[in-house]
Amino acid sequence: MKRKDLFYMIKNEEYMRYLAHQREKHPKKVIKAQTGSGKTENVGYLMKNLMFGNCIIAVPTNDLKKEIYQRFIDIGIKDIRMTPELENLNDEEIDGEQKYYMEIGAWHKRKEYLQEQVKLLRQKEESTGLTDDERADLYKIDNFLTENEKINYYSGHIVTTHERALNLHWYLVMTHSLIIDEDPLIKTCIKTPTEKLAYIENTFDVASEVVKDKFKKKWEQIKNAPLDILIPVSVYCKHWITEEQQEELEKTLAKSNKCICNIYDLLECCAIYKYKDQKHNEIKVQYLICRKPPNMLTTILSATVNEDIYKNFFKDDDIEFVELPRARYKGKIIQDSTITYSRKSLAKGKNKEETEENYQNGISPILDIIREKHKGLPLITFKKYCKNGEYHFGAIEGLDKLKGKDIVVAGLPHYNELQYRFYMYAIYGTVYNLVENSRFRRIEYNNYSFKLNTQDNEQYQKIQTYLISSELEQAVGRARLLRCNCTVYLYSGFPVEQTNIVYNTLDLPKFTDEEQQDNNMDNE
Repeated sequence: MKRKDLFYMIKNEEYMRYLAHQREKHPKKVIKAQTGSGKTENVGYLMKNLMFGNCIIAVPTNDLKKEIYQRFIDIGIKDIRMTPELENLNDEEIDGEQKYYMEIGAWHKRKEYLQEQVKLLRQKEESTGLTDDERADLYKIDNFLTENEKINYYSGHIVTTHERALNLHWYLVMTHSLIIDEDPLIKTCIKTPTEKLAYIENTFDVASEVVKDKFKKKWEQIKNAPLDILIPVSVYCKHWITEEQQEELEKTLAKSNKCICNIYDLLECCAIYKYKDQKHNEIKVQYLICRKPPNMLTTILSATVNEDIYKNFFKDDDIEFVELPRARYKGKIIQDSTITYSRKSLAKGKNKEETEENYQNGISPILDIIREKHKGLPLITFKKYCKNGEYHFGAIEGLDKLKGKDIVVAGLPHYNELQYRFYMYAIYGTVYNLVENSRFRRIEYNNYSFKLNTQDNEQYQKIQTYLISSELEQAVGRARLLRCNCTVYLYSGFPVEQTNIVYNTLDLPKFTDEEQQDNNMDNE
């Protein structure tokens, strides 16, 4: 028997074991522990002392992946690698092409394309030689392809991202346990992309060249859906088509001259919302994708997880929720809740017209007052108001460079109403279509009573407070108050844990907008 044939026979036997493994029950444990309690470091020391088997550690971003990997190396863990990533290439045409294949979900085609570029660059190297930029690109691509194959069968510990952890190679699923650092639900397990209806039609039209009418029902559901209503749609699994069909489908989509979308995202989506984009005079579709970690032993470590939400999202799994005892912060939070500090309130001008103009142009007079009051301190706020060197909500998970520093956090990070409704469907299976716009209501949360712009629906409010609280606790947690004697100056109309409430520290003028009136928090 040839060596190659023997290799594939062994791989096939392993894959059969994997399929059996997937049919088994693999419980999930969710551990809620305060930000700054040393979750990641403790995992590293357990790995070093062989108290865990082979582990895959998943973190939110590639930057954090590199940081955690280096921290584990520094404490003496040797049998560890991190999943590779392809850095930006010098050749913009090659770089743009391979990124386009990623965007449309053509992973097989991307790999084939990159292999072809390696071949062409090596041929050029032998004939006329390479420039420094070309040599650098050859190394980047070749190293990425090589390491990507090796990592799929690596027997030691692996550091990766949340996104890749949801798409692990079958061999790793069977041989490792998974530890997810930080809450994966908000940005990875649940996604809500938006596409033009015309691009979606193009995608299904091109796909039909390969799979005939296989996806026809899904397209008709999207095409015939009414406007401005959230509706469930059928979910298609990519495994319903063979691997050969997947490869052919990706090649066909990749060579099409039509504007298309990610075919697998469209097949996986479980609910949609069609609407008229008045500015561009076109129909768009926002859709909901729900994904879960692979069926393997999984532990989720986070300060912001919510037991009710997790148990509903993972209702078909065995899940254990553990909340560790809360300790008093060594540092402190001084929270000014005079106004909501929402995006609109931060743009407050002399009148409604000036406020709207400020908002559209990313100008915040109130943030300028905050910057002047806390000159020199790091600031976390909304992306649209950020200046050079500042940080924004949505991109601070795991950030450790602010540890032990006095920092400023300004904002009430609302999502739009449709996002909350998508999350309601993803977590509770509830189709919630508005009967009235949100308005300010007094609610109770975290032992506080305060006003929040919300709906009169318990599930809606639970989702909303979970998402807002997660963003704020992440921001406040960058200072590592549990272990460091520093101060976070928080400007927000939403309460966080162990906060000290103060009023009008900025000496703001009287506000008249409903959003900015009577927002005092009462501690119950």
